[in-house]
Amino acid sequence: MNIYITITQETTKMFPMHKHNAVEFMSYEKGTGHLKTQNGDYGFKEGTVIVIPPGVVHGSTSDNNFVNICVHADVDIPDSAIHYFYDGTGQQRKLFQLLRDLYFSGNTN
Repeated sequence: MNIYITITQETTKMFPMHKHNAVEFMSYEKGTGHLKTQNGDYGFKEGTVIVIPPGVVHGSTSDNNFVNICVHADVDIPDSAIHYFYDGTGQQRKLFQLLRDLYFSGNTN
């Protein structure tokens, strides 16, 4: 399975519209704004987790800065819907942060 992880810079206000061939799991770590998609917008704030199926055009925008951790993985998901939820407990954020730390500790190029 191929996994690719990215983290936006602290100064990010906009991430352009794009799509992927893999599933994208996103955790918003800081800031507020909107994830824009071809089928509508989803508000985000710190603790929001969104799963984007392959091929869905999307991008993020904020009036201020935001930070998100994105995990791209070649996995099968049961449907082609966007899954959106707020992680009030912080458990999913801990998982994203652990994945980020493990990924970047093994990719020191």
